[in-house]
Amino acid sequence: MLSTPLLTLLTLFACRSPELVDLPCDPEAPPSSPDTPALVFDGERPKNLLMISMDTFRKDRVGRYGPGPVGDLDTDFFDRLLSEGVALDDHRSCSNWTYPGMLCALTGQGPLELDFIAMTNTGSEPPSVPGRIDFIGDWMGEAGFSTHLITANGLIGKKFDFARAYQEVREVASQPADTVNSYATDLLYDLREQEQPWFVHLHYIDPHITYAPPDEYLEGLADLPPLEEAVYIKSALLEIDDKLGRYSEEEVDLIKQHLRVYYDGEIAWLDDSVEALFETLAAYGLDEDTLVVMYTDHGEQFWDHGQVLHHKGVYQEETDALALFWSPGLKPTAWSAPTTHADLVPTIFEALALQPPPEVSGAVVGTEPEVCARFAHAIDEETGTQSVDYGDLRMVYHWNGDLELYDRAADPAEANDLYERGSEAVQLLWSFLSPKVDELDALHPNDKPRQPRI
Repeated sequence: MLSTPLLTLLTLFACRSPELVDLPCDPEAPPSSPDTPALVFDGERPKNLLMISMDTFRKDRVGRYGPGPVGDLDTDFFDRLLSEGVALDDHRSCSNWTYPGMLCALTGQGPLELDFIAMTNTGSEPPSVPGRIDFIGDWMGEAGFSTHLITANGLIGKKFDFARAYQEVREVASQPADTVNSYATDLLYDLREQEQPWFVHLHYIDPHITYAPPDEYLEGLADLPPLEEAVYIKSALLEIDDKLGRYSEEEVDLIKQHLRVYYDGEIAWLDDSVEALFETLAAYGLDEDTLVVMYTDHGEQFWDHGQVLHHKGVYQEETDALALFWSPGLKPTAWSAPTTHADLVPTIFEALALQPPPEVSGAVVGTEPEVCARFAHAIDEETGTQSVDYGDLRMVYHWNGDLELYDRAADPAEANDLYERGSEAVQLLWSFLSPKVDELDALHPNDKPRQPRI
């Protein structure tokens, strides 16, 4: 059964004239403050930019967004930043793995606007980013900033040509948060006296598998019955997944409990590590004139929808993302309207009083209606999966023709499929999604999407 807000939304849809059906935003839902950005500064705007991206991070493992009250999860510092800055409470990545998710965040454009989406599956590698595509690092350099990247994930380093956007690059492949912090500390020390504005991008690999936080963060592990399987290692977890049907319900539950301890321990450690980074920023006197944007590239699945790890589906556990802006002079705001990674670049440019490049397709947070369609895409060499959000509705479309429909307000875990052929909700969301399916189809060399039963 659909929630009351969705019934109202569908009533508005039914009353519209036909020419309005294809609009990506509801004309009945203006911004809270028309044409006013969500980022409002008290005094001078910051001059520097610190970007923090975190890998394979489930949004619902932060206290603010978790299943229980704040404090149930050990993310005190992340929760503090979310309360002190501008929290994007309904934020979504463009995809379910690092390459396309970060490409969206670093270009201000989705894969269809870029006319490029990276494909991969087991045994193959994605192509490099086409030379025609520019990044925020390119544009910040042109605006007079020194630009620096420290990345623990090689996907956004030199190998696939992400690094070309930065003037200085250090790759620390698969190294943990304290290693990233060590190099960041040295870099920030060097930037203390620099008059030229700077853009520093730090990409933490944590909490990507292998889940291996320091032992003191494995709270509760000693209280669990032991496992023979090393669930925190990718190969072992995939082996478990291959024979999952052989385990009893109790055994699967125990595996999930162990996974939660290791994964939550990674996030708690990252929380402390980012807090240590902020202490360094303050110690060097760089916090007062720096805008911080922090976000996660994608999430992780623990059989929430039948699979494990990521690059599997476009459900909430893989594509809902943490995102926030922070600066001492920034007015705290909880922004509840829908946003995506494509909105980060234009919002950064507006906050720094810079003109965004014309190719950027995202919107400055706060300047779009509160009900807009959002899309996510997942594609590999075999097939594709896509989704669209509108209001509290989420439609998931598999290229084999299957459709699913969820009410995110009443069912945030997306456990109850409301798909009903011929319903107004299905027709509404398919009217938004079908053009995107056609566009993605043109980028896929091997598979063709099947017509769903709408």
